[in-house]
Amino acid sequence: MQINPGYRSNLSRNELARINALSPSKRALVEHSLQYSNNDALDQLLRHYDGGSDDPVIRLLLDQEFKDAIVHGVSGKGYRYQDSQPGTRGDGKGKYLLMADKPTNYGPEEQAALEILALRKELDYVQGGRIDPIDPQSTLYQMIARHNASNIRPTSLIATGEGGIDKDRRIHPDLPPQTLANATVATNNQLIDNLLGNERYEQSITNVDKNGIRSSIPVEHKLSFDGHENLGREPSNRMMGSTVKNSVLRSEGDPYRQQVLLLRKAAELEDAYRSNHGRDVREYMTENDWNYKPNQSVMPRLEDFGTVDKGERKLTSKKSIMKSPLRMAGTRPEMVELASGKRTDSPGDSKERALYIDSGGGDVSIGEGVLKSNGNGKHKNGNGH
Repeated sequence: MQINPGYRSNLSRNELARINALSPSKRALVEHSLQYSNNDALDQLLRHYDGGSDDPVIRLLLDQEFKDAIVHGVSGKGYRYQDSQPGTRGDGKGKYLLMADKPTNYGPEEQAALEILALRKELDYVQGGRIDPIDPQSTLYQMIARHNASNIRPTSLIATGEGGIDKDRRIHPDLPPQTLANATVATNNQLIDNLLGNERYEQSITNVDKNGIRSSIPVEHKLSFDGHENLGREPSNRMMGSTVKNSVLRSEGDPYRQQVLLLRKAAELEDAYRSNHGRDVREYMTENDWNYKPNQSVMPRLEDFGTVDKGERKLTSKKSIMKSPLRMAGTRPEMVELASGKRTDSPGDSKERALYIDSGGGDVSIGEGVLKSNGNGKHKNGNGH
């Protein structure tokens, strides 16, 4: 049976627009998976194919759990993959571990473009650009969440959900205890970020250091961990990031200096790109139908950027960084209370944090039990995140 390589997707316009803002090879990987996981045209064809649901292959292709597994697999590419051996005891019986995946090694031109875009999009954000918060009700997020709830061991969800929190941070007295429900939301968020890019439209990438070693993808705190330890495990205060961006900003906290650093490094990388590849990065993006941001095809020229004066706007205030982005990202107004220290319970202790998933055969509820973990979040970003 020949299948048209295209697909008629059941995804939202926003999800499709975000896919178009992924780099060429990443977009191709995601679109290939969608041919089988989110293709209404294929589903209709299979339902009317000779043999119909009596054919085991057709039953598999139409099975929602199988489709969820496809999306889950591509969402972890370069970050986490599902181990092949199921657990045999306790809560992990019949479920799998999430293992650290080998970071994606993009080709030289694509990698160079991604590094430029990581700096450009962070600059956009610092200068007041809009964000696109995670939508936990979106089709792809729900597919990831269902798969995690049904197939991943609780201990592995806890470990992955600890992203950005190393062993030294875990002993801080103001850090709330971890819970399974809280860690599950964090894991879901990290995987959707890795699939579609974070709320600032930054595709999660790594780079090769001076020793030739490719680092793993960092999980960043939006508000620095230092000074906001009570939000250290709050999923809405974390996102997947970029080692390139972090290496430029390091511990710089002044928003004016952040802009200067980002502009300077972006200009350096764009000059290097023209020298190494014989064209401007925007030409490469146009050639590959690579949108700068969802519904924005062309990346602004670097010379059109300026720095916001120190006195014009306090970019790092709680009002500018915490209130709007985090309230939107979690779609929960209590984030404003968290930012101002009005909430004292663990991020995972709220009943709103419990994860309820319609699995098709009844609701799945993940409880709040407090679990300990060795964790995996040993990577900090350059702002002490």
